[in-house]
Amino acid sequence: MSSVDSEADRERERNRATVRRFFELPICDERRALYAEDGVKEMATHGMRWTGQEALRRGDEYNLQFDSGWHHKEPTIWATEDPKVFWVEVDGEGARSFGGCDPLPVGGPYVFRITLDNGKIKLLREWSVKPTPPQ
Repeated sequence: MSSVDSEADRERERNRATVRRFFELPICDERRALYAEDGVKEMATHGMRWTGQEALRRGDEYNLQFDSGWHHKEPTIWATEDPKVFWVEVDGEGARSFGGCDPLPVGGPYVFRITLDNGKIKLLREWSVKPTPPQ
């Protein structure tokens, strides 16, 4: 193994640890700290985008208003040839409040493309299906 391969392998493992930690944590300051200062989160399905720590904080506050107890379960993480890029498939579930009504249980599959630099998330792009009640 060349030193270049070893460097790429170390970088990939450092970045994979960040991705794994992201999916272990609920929406909170510790999870937001996994992003770079200029990190970006995009919810491609909904046309939403937050850039930088302050915008990410506001996005978290928005999500917490509507998605109580939301969590991801059983993420499958795929590395790519680029040690900075990962794809993740995961199920999400929790309760969502619509228009001031009582929260309803929802869940569904999600796909993420995550680009990192030095163990920090630079871009997290999320695709989801319309939330549906769990079966």
